Amino acid sequence: MFRETPINFLCVSWQETKVERDGLASLFPVHKPGIYLYTTMDRKPMYVGRAEDLEKRFQEHLSDNEPNKELLNFLRTQTARLYYAIEEDEDFRSGMELFLFNYLCPWFNDNTPSAKREISVNLPDGVTSL
Repeated sequence: MFRETPINFLCVSWQETKVERDGLASLFPVHKPGIYLYTTMDRKPMYVGRAEDLEKRFQEHLSDNEPNKELLNFLRTQTARLYYAIEEDEDFRSGMELFLFNYLCPWFNDNTPSAKREISVNLPDGVTSL
């Protein structure tokens, strides 16, 4: 009889780009679903999230309508690293986001992400919890 094994860890392929103080990224990701992490240039975690469309979500973070004013101010005044990984499955995205939130304790996340279960994921090179 087949029994589904629960996923406890996923290894994702992180991409990295730099977001300049003016809010322009040297390379925005494509219009795909995934998870993402903003850090300082010395890789301190600042914000973690998930999106159906990564490029659209990054543009929303940089707009005047961004509700998280601390994150908006950070992105407009500091050069930041942006890490992202493509992930099609919403349950995986939400589980990975919850793990990153709990493990990294990013400074600018206001609310605990919702997920059915936490899914551990590898961190981008050099990123550690606070």
